[in-house]
Amino acid sequence: TLQTPSQADDIRDFQIEGMSIGDSLLDYFSEKEINNFNNYDDLPSDMKFRITEIVSSSFDLYNWVQIFHKPNDKNFIIYAIDGGVNYAQNINECYKKQLDIVNELSAIMSDAEFQGPTESIHTDDKSGKSTYRTFRSIFKTGDSSSVQCYDWSNEVEYVDHLRITISREEVSNWIRSNFGMN
Repeated sequence: TLQTPSQADDIRDFQIEGMSIGDSLLDYFSEKEINNFNNYDDLPSDMKFRITEIVSSSFDLYNWVQIFHKPNDKNFIIYAIDGGVNYAQNINECYKKQLDIVNELSAIMSDAEFQGPTESIHTDDKSGKSTYRTFRSIFKTGDSSSVQCYDWSNEVEYVDHLRITISREEVSNWIRSNFGMN
């Protein structure tokens, strides 16, 4: 699911739809395209990062990708990437795929510390019925990857999905401090 080398000791060794941490989003899309994508600019946070969501039928592995970049960076340098695969009403298949990916990653990430699984209630569902299960790997640099399955209740209009994230430590800390997610 991730494009990776046979051994990975740095988060920049990973790609999601050909994109890596440290790349410019301009290498893949025009500035006009980036500004026309769904950009989460109204999040209740310090807006240290802008989240750009891209849905494209040209993607090979994912239904959508989210890119985290700094709001005023004219180079659109990528600090984190999420790739999502929808599993509408099929969370058990998501869990199976999640374990396959975690096993694959643990075989190639010799320098990473693995954590999980952890189960959390998603705060976007006020009923408290939506959950997500997370496996994380943390590099010595503090950068990380995670593999998550989101099991949304019928109380919300989101689709169950698998999410793979590669992230600089700075983004992970920002997400935890602003959104309470791990």
